[in-house]
Amino acid sequence: MSSLRLTTLCIVVLILGAGAVVPAVAQDTQVPVDRDSSLYTIEPALREAADLFPEVSGFAGAELYRGEEGGYELVVRYRDQGRVRRQRRSLTVDEVRELRARVSRALAARRDRRGFTQEGRYGLTAATTIHGLAEGGFLAGALGAEGSAAATLVLVGGASGFFVPLFATQGARVTEGEADATFYGGLQGYAHAAELAALVAGDDADGPATAGLAAVLGAAEGTAGYLAARRHDWTGGHAEMITYTGLAGNVLGLGVGAALLGDDDADDDAGRARVLGGTALLGSLAGMYLGHRMGRTDRYTEGDARIYVQTAVQGANLMGSFLSVDDFPDARATSLLMTGSAVAGGLLGRRLVRDRDFTGTQGNLVALGSVAGSLLGLAVTLESDETATAIAQAVGSAAGFGMTYGLLRGDARRQAASSTSAFDVDVRVGPGLARKPAGTSGEKGVLDRLGPRVAVSASF
Repeated sequence: MSSLRLTTLCIVVLILGAGAVVPAVAQDTQVPVDRDSSLYTIEPALREAADLFPEVSGFAGAELYRGEEGGYELVVRYRDQGRVRRQRRSLTVDEVRELRARVSRALAARRDRRGFTQEGRYGLTAATTIHGLAEGGFLAGALGAEGSAAATLVLVGGASGFFVPLFATQGARVTEGEADATFYGGLQGYAHAAELAALVAGDDADGPATAGLAAVLGAAEGTAGYLAARRHDWTGGHAEMITYTGLAGNVLGLGVGAALLGDDDADDDAGRARVLGGTALLGSLAGMYLGHRMGRTDRYTEGDARIYVQTAVQGANLMGSFLSVDDFPDARATSLLMTGSAVAGGLLGRRLVRDRDFTGTQGNLVALGSVAGSLLGLAVTLESDETATAIAQAVGSAAGFGMTYGLLRGDARRQAASSTSAFDVDVRVGPGLARKPAGTSGEKGVLDRLGPRVAVSASF
């Protein structure tokens, strides 16, 4: 494949990626609906708990936006005759303040009422045991321990990683989100240590110092992930969206760095290491933030998150297999194409899980389908050249993914519909955001005093 063809294909991928992103850009800025700035969408269950919008029949969700001139607009989505419609309401600063207060009180009450659960305790202790073993090994490297001394640090680290959380969570509520955030937070800590070392010292980074930094950051970021998931009551799907997108950000950052460098300064190893370390670190942080925003503006299950990240992998795998025809002749174009394909795959993944609730098991089945398809492609081309084998495994992986996804998407759609329709209850129609029934005692808040307002509805 010539350099001109590679460049043309690169431009096409970037145009397609831009076309997928641009429609989502709007002049208004979406803002949180709670005091802690941790929630961006009011779901049906939360609407019921906060006693909001009782006049809206078939409520599906609500988001708050701030205009360029400082005003606020509440967009209420509801279902009417099988179609989703939007109702727009202008709010004052006082009305936004009371809306956030109601949402925050409902969230706090829901956390207090939630029953005792330890569904994530096994996952949490398994994650901390693995991290304990890894961090014991890093400490051994940092201290220069060898032989039985190094083995002792590893074994004690693993044992401590199990027993300390086991006793600390006795009688405490532990969720899947907390377990996921702990495990992936630790992995990010190890990656960030290597990236920071490369950014600061280039290829001259000290091995023991990097190992010690990995042990510290792994423990710190794993603990931070647990505390964040616990404080904000993250679901397993939300936690996995943050962590998968963050982990992918490390790789995408490397791709961007490689594209920036190209074949230039090939002999400046220290400079290349600094650039790659910096772009990987920035990509990781940007990925975690993006995953957090996506998790707050849309609802994702664990299966949704796993399918979403698989599509990014499929995009990179397909592009990489076809680029192997010429053994990657142009480093800059190759890096851009690989990165752009992964991003395009992630955008496709968001569409594939929209209005669907895949369970964790279903997400794993789709992953296994992808692996099975890849194995079949390898089997068919076992006696062929390496290029044909690479392409066959990538096409087989994509086909296996598509077939398994197609078998499960109907169930996922029905699961999403059943979880939403349970709250689509017809109630009385009246003006305002939340009007108290006649004769209700107590001081009226700002939202209760709202008079009739003009509502604009749009279907899509």
